[in-house]
Amino acid sequence: MFFDKVFADDVGHVKNFKNFDKFKRLAEVSDVVNGVKPGRENDSERILAYNIGVSIHDIYFAASIYQLFKETGKLEQMQEIDMKEPTEKFWI
Repeated sequence: MFFDKVFADDVGHVKNFKNFDKFKRLAEVSDVVNGVKPGRENDSERILAYNIGVSIHDIYFAASIYQLFKETGKLEQMQEIDMKEPTEKFWI
């Protein structure tokens, strides 16, 4: 492969892709942002951002929850939402 680094939003989502084993240096975007793995180290690096939509789902659902509170008039009361780990398919 011709990329020096590949950044994925979630390695679990790309580990079964055809060329996964050919990625020289793979890291999750969150590890790069948190300084666990190095990001761009020089201007000549070729980096592929392999994001497949996980974060866009988070943004969509957060916006939907916000809108629900706004529509029910409870936005002012919203201080903290307890987001326990889901145990069922639909948990909101």
